[in-house]
Amino acid sequence: MTHYIPHDGRRLHALSDIDYDSYIRERARTPDNVKNDDGFDASLFGYPDGGDLDDPTIYYAEAIGQTEMREFSRIGIYLPASWPETVGYDRYRFLILGWCGKIKPAYGTAGLSILFNEGRQGLADRLLAFPIAKRFPGLDLPEQSRWYVRMNRLRKRAIRTVNWLTFIDDGLLSDLGGQSKLAEDLGASCPLYPDDGGIVIQAGERPQLGEIAVG
Repeated sequence: MTHYIPHDGRRLHALSDIDYDSYIRERARTPDNVKNDDGFDASLFGYPDGGDLDDPTIYYAEAIGQTEMREFSRIGIYLPASWPETVGYDRYRFLILGWCGKIKPAYGTAGLSILFNEGRQGLADRLLAFPIAKRFPGLDLPEQSRWYVRMNRLRKRAIRTVNWLTFIDDGLLSDLGGQSKLAEDLGASCPLYPDDGGIVIQAGERPQLGEIAVG
């Protein structure tokens, strides 16, 4: 990671100019402004080889912690697709399981995804991505902000999509009949990895694009 966006900022700042660990810990200790519905947020960007900061970044991490007025918080992370190919998918799964153990999410996915220019995506970007998502159903189309806004408005929980790895918490697992029933329904091609607070479902040996033939 090489850059960050300060709280209430709009421009990228270099991480080399700040003690980011101290900065983010202080931000985390700042009380929520519930009256203005102002929660916690942090965004990191990675341009390890330099380049134009207006280009999409292949390294990205964000955390958004909502106030009590908004029920759903989230964390999103991008890594290059070449990384699990290099280190192996067992290590990739181990990384995701470790994050789930620390964060204990209600729901989450990990796998192949379309890459947006985070913080600056618009309707034109989504329209360009739509035919790619239709052709390759194994690609996630990240629409976290819109989806979480909808869930907050409806005051309900639901899964947005599935991917190579899909995490559901014990509550959703119970709704599906429990681990034994889920294992029976999915079969041997979808191994289950129980975790503290939920379970991770793996779809096949490795992520695949699943290309649909175009006539």
